[in-house]
Amino acid sequence: QGIYSGPVWHVATTGSDASGDGSEANPFATIQTAIDSSSDGDMVLVAAGTYVENINYNGKNIGVIGADSSNTIIDGDSSGSVVTFENGEDETALLSGFTIQNGSASGDFPSGMGGGVFINGLDVETSPILENLIIFNNTAFGNGGGGLAIVGNSTALIRKSKIHGNSFGPGGGIHTQSGATPTFENLLIYDNTGGISFDHGAVPVITNVTIADNHTTGISVRSTNENNEGLIPVILNTIIWGNNDGQIVIDDNPNEDDPGNFSILYSVVEGGESGINIQNNNGTYTWGDGNINSNPLFCNSDSGDYRLAENSPCVGTGENGANMGAFG
Repeated sequence: QGIYSGPVWHVATTGSDASGDGSEANPFATIQTAIDSSSDGDMVLVAAGTYVENINYNGKNIGVIGADSSNTIIDGDSSGSVVTFENGEDETALLSGFTIQNGSASGDFPSGMGGGVFINGLDVETSPILENLIIFNNTAFGNGGGGLAIVGNSTALIRKSKIHGNSFGPGGGIHTQSGATPTFENLLIYDNTGGISFDHGAVPVITNVTIADNHTTGISVRSTNENNEGLIPVILNTIIWGNNDGQIVIDDNPNEDDPGNFSILYSVVEGGESGINIQNNNGTYTWGDGNINSNPLFCNSDSGDYRLAENSPCVGTGENGANMGAFG
């Protein structure tokens, strides 16, 4: 009988790294062992359960797919980022179907960011796809992005996920900087110490995102033109509501040469343009078509249900008749 060689690698809490071979009948016990055994184009399938580990794709363009984000958990045990991409992984690298929790990043830049997931494109472009995730209860001490941080040359796509309960900013939920140009689609970002921050030339595209009930600002914007001249962040079909210290804050540093800038359209901002705070007279924005200032009428935000009620003013009022916010 031959040695098992993929291309589908199996992981289960009942498996063994010592005697398993990654086959469905004889799975590994840890996700990292499956990643290390894989080759580009392979797939790692992870059965339901809790896996206490910190994983690194190590440049492998593979899919790592959990059974379901509600019952397949990667727990970082407060010992670093839970998931790291930093070796040139591209859009064929996929992370899907997990709860990512209890990560804790610390140290000097670029450490100390991305407690849940850290996408580091400072040395080489690193642009995976993340989807169908719950990123919960992660921290970043020092450089931001308790839930998720994206830095450097990255066009990562993050979609169809919930990011909540993450702490320490800037951007307790998501922090982007150093020229990153990610796309965020269909995300629910709530109950973090800050929703999203972009800084030092980061130019995200934010579409159908709900940023609500975060403990500091909803969106923090600084120095967005630094490395991407002529590009500005775009916020579209998005709900920014109920964030404690302002919905959108632009630039809190009067010494920055490249102040914050963005364009927003077909979105809800609590307070309308008065919900945008330009500090130190240092920053600009474009208030585009279709923006409104009306309570979005979430179904039951107290229990984390941020879907829109049938009579919500966000139903059908986005660009080209789309709904605003995440998940409809």
